[in-house]
Amino acid sequence: MPIDESHPNVVRFDRKLWVSTLPAEELAAQITAQRAWDDANSRVNRWPWAIGVGAVIGTAVLYAATTLLGAPLVVNLFLLPVGFAVGAVLGGLVSERLRPRRDADAALGDRPKVDPMTRIPRRVAARADADSTAQELIDLSTGR
Repeated sequence: MPIDESHPNVVRFDRKLWVSTLPAEELAAQITAQRAWDDANSRVNRWPWAIGVGAVIGTAVLYAATTLLGAPLVVNLFLLPVGFAVGAVLGGLVSERLRPRRDADAALGDRPKVDPMTRIPRRVAARADADSTAQELIDLSTGR
């Protein structure tokens, strides 16, 4: 019988099977807590907006510069992704420098930790016994 979520140490997360030495319920609780913290942190910091605006500005500035210099369109093809990346990084840095620390940042606390977990490949899940221990599944999954 193939391995699935009914195994005491296996969790399905992001449509993949993961194994840990922890019981499945405890590992699932850790993953859920970490993802909730990540979601709250993302909402507090507004990183997507800063990176998006920076990327658009970086692309626009580079496009304007290459147009003013009369560069061939092929140059734009190769340089616009660079402008996008540089603008995104600068947007994030400017956002971090200008954004004052808020009480919401402190209220989040430290990011919850998740114990080490190993993804179980499909071939291992199909061939492993249902009574395999967590360590046996980890060893099979990592090729040890």
